[in-house]
Amino acid sequence: MPPEPPEPPDRFIEVTVSKVWQGDTKHPDSVTVQLYRGGVAYGRPITLSAANSWTHKWSKLPYGSVWTADETEVPKGYTKTVTGDAESGFIITNTLQSTADKPENPDGPDEPKDPGTDIGDSGVPGGGADPEDTGDLPYTSDDADATPWLITLALSTIALRYLLFFKRTREKT
Repeated sequence: MPPEPPEPPDRFIEVTVSKVWQGDTKHPDSVTVQLYRGGVAYGRPITLSAANSWTHKWSKLPYGSVWTADETEVPKGYTKTVTGDAESGFIITNTLQSTADKPENPDGPDEPKDPGTDIGDSGVPGGGADPEDTGDLPYTSDDADATPWLITLALSTIALRYLLFFKRTREKT
């Protein structure tokens, strides 16, 4: 029989979260962080700011649970990374996006492109020199020939009608 795991010295644990900013000294004055127990929000969100040195410690948390911490809303223009664990503490790092990392339209998805409005130097949709060029349209066609399938369908229909007619005439006699 394997030995039982040692009993924890204390039935409670402490979880610490710290906030780190990278890339700019001008960042929001505060952020909100939530503690999670087994993936479910636990307690009220807390505010991290310079006033609390961007750090918070939750005490007397039940031992044996899976604890995580996360920022509730990432400030615009930043990306978030969460590292660490409940024992060593969580570090939430917000990194300022460089202009090369920023999407051209950060407020929403790109609008669909209408190939009819994209007339390039050649005067054809898509702007290419190739008259077959349709721009950014996806390839949605099937090159398979439907003729064999249509012939098979027609022959099957004729055979079925013949069998039904033959069956009716056999039943009448």
